[in-house]
Order: sequence, then C-alpha cells, then structure tokens
Amino acid sequence: MVSPDEADEVTTIRRFEFDHGRQTMSVVVRFKDGTAHAFLKGSFERVGQMAHPASLPEDYMDNAQVTMQAVLHDIFGVSMACKSPILVKCNERKGKAIKGKG
Repeated sequence: MVSPDEADEVTTIRRFEFDHGRQTMSVVVRFKDGTAHAFLKGSFERVGQMAHPASLPEDYMDNAQVTMQAVLHDIFGVSMACKSPILVKCNERKGKAIKGKG
C-alpha cells in the first residue's frame, strides 16, 4: 500500500481476520524503513484487557462505560492499539509470519 503522495509505503506481512471469540482483528505491517508494527482493533473491553494498563489513557474505562451504554442503542464502538516496532521473522514471499517477538 502506498500513500497518496507516494512518500510512504506499507507492506502487509500478516493479517488475522476478525474473530468473534477474541473480539479482535489485527495486522502486522512493514514500513518502508524496514520496521514492523502490529495494529489491533476490537471491542473496548477486549483491547483494554490486552493492553498494558500504563499504556491506556487515564479515562479509558470511563469511555468504555459510555460505549457500553451506546450498545443499548445499537451504537458500537471499537478501540485500536499498536505495538511498534516489533521484531518479526517471516517468509514474506508467502505472507506468513513464522516467528515473532516484541
């Protein structure tokens, strides 16, 4: 994927489709500079459980409560998180991550 001004380029290394049980989906990408980053989106609750507590905004749980109230009105919100950079050993030709750490 290339940015509209062609200044940045991102290659998808691996994509993990949405899983209802995990309530998340994620993708691992490599930027033009060679660094790899993992991006995750999912329910407020699940992302809050998976993230390191110190990395969450102070009002995260307050916002999660607002989101829970919105669900009662069929309004759904998602959270996003990233971990970067990460170390990834992979066979990019096949697009499958073999081993990751970070």
